[in-house]
Amino acid sequence: MLRTVSTILGSALLLWTLVSSPLAAQQTSDEVKEEIRALQESVKALQKEVQEIRAQLSRQAPQSSAIGAVIDVADKPVRGASTAVLTLVEFSDYQ
Repeated sequence: MLRTVSTILGSALLLWTLVSSPLAAQQTSDEVKEEIRALQESVKALQKEVQEIRAQLSRQAPQSSAIGAVIDVADKPVRGASTAVLTLVEFSDYQ
């Protein structure tokens, strides 16, 4: 999604650059209109992509929390009381 937003911003920057540059003054109005139309179509396509991504994310099942989970240890080798309280802490590095 971040890539999509940066693409939209890049398109807007390109449009601003085209309009404000001296080359824009040399282009015919039809050429400028065509470039603007192409950029508008690109933005619409990107907006549609963002909507599809949001829809996919909203359809995903929420991750269940393991807080309060019960682990069945029946018929498993255990050491200590089978009713002992366990606190499991996960440390991870996302680099």
